[in-house]
Amino acid sequence: MNSLLPQCIDNLEQKWLNTGSNQIQHYDLILDGGAFSGSYTLGCLVYLKELTSRKRVHIHRISGTSVGSIMGLLLLADKLEYGNILYKQFFKYYKKNGSLSILKKSIRKVVRTFDKDFYLSCNNRLYISYFDCRNNKHITQYMYSSNKDIANTIIKSSFIPFVLDGQFMHKQKYIDGLYPYIFAKCNGTKRMYIDLTHKIWRMLYIKNEVNNSERILEGILDIHHLLFHEQTKNFCSFVDDWNIVHRGYMYTRIFYTDLYVWILKTYICHCSGYIDTTYIKQLWGYILRYVLSSMCV
Repeated sequence: MNSLLPQCIDNLEQKWLNTGSNQIQHYDLILDGGAFSGSYTLGCLVYLKELTSRKRVHIHRISGTSVGSIMGLLLLADKLEYGNILYKQFFKYYKKNGSLSILKKSIRKVVRTFDKDFYLSCNNRLYISYFDCRNNKHITQYMYSSNKDIANTIIKSSFIPFVLDGQFMHKQKYIDGLYPYIFAKCNGTKRMYIDLTHKIWRMLYIKNEVNNSERILEGILDIHHLLFHEQTKNFCSFVDDWNIVHRGYMYTRIFYTDLYVWILKTYICHCSGYIDTTYIKQLWGYILRYVLSSMCV
């Protein structure tokens, strides 16, 4: 990968030179969630990092939810190598235990390695989305008071019910953002969306896998296909190029996601006080972990 990636980008640079597109490309990134599918995103970001180091691309802002927020953080911190480290930790723990309760500790440990004032570079640049189920709100945070605040926000954004620590919600309030905030159109800056729903079945299905190399390579080839051939393949696309079908799909996804969270809010406000759901939660958590563990062997 280390030798083939620069060669792919050499081809892209030559094409840009031949077509007169020799100026720096300006992007806002929008990174979808998807648990272990985040390795596809990691491949895309490795590609973009190489373009950035060659001063061919400038990344202005990053919006992410769940694993997308983690990858966005690592890109801003210039620590993409932690993407593989975290994957190995999550992969090993998930295969053994059928949960991702190690995530909180791992994220906080990584963030502690950053400079104390790192959070300042994330203000107005890193947009992290999560759901406040009690108030039925999709929240996007882009201002932070400390590195710890960033870590806590990422944990909110990455909280998959029952999978992280057996609980329905983080602090009885927050869950995964489910979809990232899409930036408004900005002149001179392209909005690149990395959509992982095309591989949604591989979000938690890692049976027969021993590493994430295939996923990373697929991400690299996908973004290369977008930039070199100017065509969407699986993950990467430019928001401004979406047709009516793609836009309709996104609006539908957001609508049903918001409806799902509204149902959760209704349950919290009107049912939880009258029904003892402790046993139901424990049973559902056990079933879910059993199913997930069968997807890992």
